[in-house]
Amino acid sequence: MGTAGGSRIELKTMFNVRDLGGYQTAYGVSKPRRFLRSGDTMFLCDEELEQLLGYGVRRVVDLRMSVERPELSDRFARLDGVSWMSASMADDRTMTPEWTKTGRIVEFVIEGYTRMLSDLLGIRELITFMAEAGPEDCVLFHCAAGMDRTGIVSMLILGAAGASREDIVADYAYSFASDEEVDEVMASWDPTLPPPLHDGTITRIHAMFMLYDRIVSKYGSVRGFLLHCGVSERVIDALVAHLVR
Repeated sequence: MGTAGGSRIELKTMFNVRDLGGYQTAYGVSKPRRFLRSGDTMFLCDEELEQLLGYGVRRVVDLRMSVERPELSDRFARLDGVSWMSASMADDRTMTPEWTKTGRIVEFVIEGYTRMLSDLLGIRELITFMAEAGPEDCVLFHCAAGMDRTGIVSMLILGAAGASREDIVADYAYSFASDEEVDEVMASWDPTLPPPLHDGTITRIHAMFMLYDRIVSKYGSVRGFLLHCGVSERVIDALVAHLVR
């Protein structure tokens, strides 16, 4: 299983920044500086903006809702030399924390993520935009916290490349706990135990395992789901090639 420790990029004005390099896939180990996931870029300072441009960021996807995104609040929007895309993956129902009242945390998380994945056209446009990256481009995709929506997109990228179920879930869970805590939970994971009723690392891991398994059960694989969304084989291959070659 891959670990997040070496892929974290520590910035003072931007949080939860992680590179998708270092994961074993069906096509080889994913390369660094190809895909970068993070939280909001709204408060990114000039110095760290230049640092990310030096890292290779040339294509940016903003996954936030319009109400979360004041005009041009993404520091990369309309920046010369950077291609930018708005691709909201959520709505008010998805982001309302009703699970705090119902106790159905795992079910609520899965329902919210399933709604995110129901916009087939949006997913097709998002994946196509990413797959059009140049050979030396780093694609940055972010939401507000870099956890849920960004985690779903990361699952699609790693899943398309055939990364293991465990690595996909771990990559998601690293946003909710320390590397050490996630690695410890994953190493001793027992899927037969019922999920807890509080919102925590184990709950989130349960939810992502269940979501991933539902996708594979229905579509055969993440690639199969992307094909269902109308993403062509050529585009999926280009996305995977950008990750691993």
